[in-house]
Amino acid sequence: MGNFDIWAIDVESKKLSQLTLNPALDESPAFGPDGKYMAFVSTRSGKRSIWIKNLQTQGMIELCPFGKENIECKDLDWK
Repeated sequence: MGNFDIWAIDVESKKLSQLTLNPALDESPAFGPDGKYMAFVSTRSGKRSIWIKNLQTQGMIELCPFGKENIECKDLDWK
């Protein structure tokens, strides 16, 4: 499947910033309304789950709504 990470680009400066770095699949980012958090889907714990990253502290937590089951989620939408 490959290693996908999440990147952001500043459209004015064209500068790239890597937001995730992990050998697992990281995809489908959604940013919180205040821009301080990003939700994304990842297999970094061995299963597909949703992760929340604090973009200021770089801290992350895994959300496990279905316990040990994989989630089938793409195109997250933060409301």
